[in-house]
Amino acid sequence: MALDRQTLDMTGARTGELFEHTLQLGDETVTLANIATMAIETERFRPFDMPRNRVAQRLALVAASFAFIAAILCLAWWGLSAAGLLSSIAIASLVLLILFLALAGRAMWLSRRIGQVQDYYRLSIGASDGRAIFLVDDSKAMLEQVRDLLRRKIDTRDHTTRARFDLNTDTVEMLGADGDAAQPPSAGAGTPAS
Repeated sequence: MALDRQTLDMTGARTGELFEHTLQLGDETVTLANIATMAIETERFRPFDMPRNRVAQRLALVAASFAFIAAILCLAWWGLSAAGLLSSIAIASLVLLILFLALAGRAMWLSRRIGQVQDYYRLSIGASDGRAIFLVDDSKAMLEQVRDLLRRKIDTRDHTTRARFDLNTDTVEMLGADGDAAQPPSAGAGTPAS
């Protein structure tokens, strides 16, 4: 059984496009003049902590408990009946003990996976109208590139620079005025290159 997994897409946008006067992040659009704050935050989340996985863990634990109780009862019955070593009661108790070990192992594995913590980074863009837009990635350097590009565009009031970024492929692509890929800026200019 495959475990349900949360992804970074559930926490914020992964792609965006920077136009002359606006920033498009996923389904959200904000004008550059309305950007009030930008901050990169470190967040932690449990990728496998999903309701379906918790239910599977509880079911495995309950089934393991029932298998253990049934195995103990079969062993007690076998001990009181003085049946032979290979009697059906002894075989049933052995099968129940194996089932208990398998289910208990499954419950412990699920518990360990659900408790697993993963770090990610979030670029929080606060707009002056009170909205907060998030761009998330597991690479802080990529978010710093996007933040620095936005900061430079806002500070210099540059209305010609356009860019497209995709955090799934770790690319920041500068665009020309016609929307085609432009030559990346020199490294000394202080702006990110793709």
